[in-house]
Amino acid sequence: MYPALERRCERTRAGPLFPDILDENRLVETLENMETLQGHSGCVNTLRWNKSGQILASGSDDRLVKLWRAGAEKCSIETGHDGNVFAVEFLPSSGDKKLVTGAADCVVFMHDVETKASKRWESGGRIKRICTVSNDPHLFWAASEADQRVM
Repeated sequence: MYPALERRCERTRAGPLFPDILDENRLVETLENMETLQGHSGCVNTLRWNKSGQILASGSDDRLVKLWRAGAEKCSIETGHDGNVFAVEFLPSSGDKKLVTGAADCVVFMHDVETKASKRWESGGRIKRICTVSNDPHLFWAASEADQRVM
């Protein structure tokens, strides 16, 4: 780490009982707004960087995923979702060509950025998080809300 960043992280440690745990609220308070990206027509629910940190993916209530590079919109992906996009992840070994999205419509899509092709899976609840595995371009997990119906 860089010395200035190390000092900033040291000031945000949770305390003597758990010295290796960062206090997320204190860390967020130290952040500064470097740039505001304009492009979505709804609120942004999720942000994910690609592995190299060069491309940022944003998912929104407008049901779009936008890819950003160097502060400018690189492309916009029509996800096919009928609900707010809550999760987006790059598949790590796909060369940033494949994204997985999850939304309030209880659906997961895998999108090919170049060909615009997509594959669809349905779930029993709203998709809140997607996790990937390094070095496997096709493996991911989707976490969804439990079915809350009252019997």
